[in-house]
Amino acid sequence: MSETAAIESTVPTDTSVDITAQVEGTVDNNGEPIEGTGDTPIVPKFKVKVNGKELEITQEDLVRDYQLAAASREQMQRAAKSKKTAEALIHLVKTNPKEALSKLGVDVTAFIQSQVNEMVDDERMSPDEREKRDLQQKLSRYEKQEQDAAEAQKTEAQKAAYEVAAKDVAAKIQVALESVQIPRTHESAQRVAQYMFMAHKRDIDLSAENAALLVREDYLTEVKSLLGSADEDTLIKLLGDDLAHKIVKGNLKTVQKTAQIQKVSGTPPNQPTATKKSTNKRMNREEWNKALDQIAPLK
Repeated sequence: MSETAAIESTVPTDTSVDITAQVEGTVDNNGEPIEGTGDTPIVPKFKVKVNGKELEITQEDLVRDYQLAAASREQMQRAAKSKKTAEALIHLVKTNPKEALSKLGVDVTAFIQSQVNEMVDDERMSPDEREKRDLQQKLSRYEKQEQDAAEAQKTEAQKAAYEVAAKDVAAKIQVALESVQIPRTHESAQRVAQYMFMAHKRDIDLSAENAALLVREDYLTEVKSLLGSADEDTLIKLLGDDLAHKIVKGNLKTVQKTAQIQKVSGTPPNQPTATKKSTNKRMNREEWNKALDQIAPLK
């Protein structure tokens, strides 16, 4: 057989252990379970002998163990074949390197020519030139190592900076949700983050609070769309008695508070009371849409 012949697996196919099995009166001649006196049929039990020890197992155990054994045999055969192929290639490199290089896809003629050229160039060099070349090669390797280390350090620094920035943004989002009275849930935080990401990609200055306001408008629109056309009975069914009671209780508190303020301040009924305007610039839905219209869409 030649050195380059195809290598066949040497793993023996018969890897079974000394196992004998017999059914102890739990199945009939056709292999079907024999019905017991109760509603549940008798589970077939098998006595097997493994390495001299007698065990009692079920049919399910037999099937599972066979599947594992078959998979293990296949993996062992593949591993043995790969090992045999590698050993044959190493032997071929030692005995016939030209053929080994050809099998690896290397242009043997070009490879030999390059080696000869390097040897000729090396012979033509003076000792000083050879020393200079060696120093340049060492310097190139050192620079490459330094570059790789700097890139790795830069990557770690960027990763750390990103984690710090992500925590800062997450904290701002939580504060913004609380300021606009939105429940601080994962869904709400994700919606705010999506608005902020969209604004960042389009170079729009959008704070976490303004993004939270847009999310609140989205929630209100969705709720109105769901409940707007429902009658009183349907609303109570959708909201539930507890939530409906909270809404009524909240409206009563608002009415009572408004009446008390009007009584103390002397403001006539149905007249708006003076409220302090916020000094923070907030972006509403109309301003957001206008900002999007003023820039080119992302591709």
